[in-house]
Amino acid sequence: MSFIVNNWYWSISGNASQVWSSAANGLVSVTDATYEAWLASGNNPTPIGSVVKAMAVVIEQKGLLDDSDVTMHRIAEAVALSLNSWTGSDVVAFVDYRRALRAIVSGSDTTSTSIPARPSYPTGT
Repeated sequence: MSFIVNNWYWSISGNASQVWSSAANGLVSVTDATYEAWLASGNNPTPIGSVVKAMAVVIEQKGLLDDSDVTMHRIAEAVALSLNSWTGSDVVAFVDYRRALRAIVSGSDTTSTSIPARPSYPTGT
């Protein structure tokens, strides 16, 4: 089977009992029925050094940072046109999301086990 970013597994160094699943956005047991079916289809998990590195692959492959860059540009336009402010809770939530993605990709976040959920577009964007 070819690599499908939304349905892939990574074996994490030093963790023989779990794999990281992009479909589940988290660690799953190696005895998980969905994982076992995926293996039975002829797939093999990709070895990787950490959960954060697996999440970074997914973030990059899905273009989540590129999408967040476009949204940040839209936010900046909305603020410039006084349609929103940088202190709006929806804007702050989106900025926090983008920072979390960047921390995962840069490796400065070493503890997360799932990719944060993308918040809604901020008002006025």
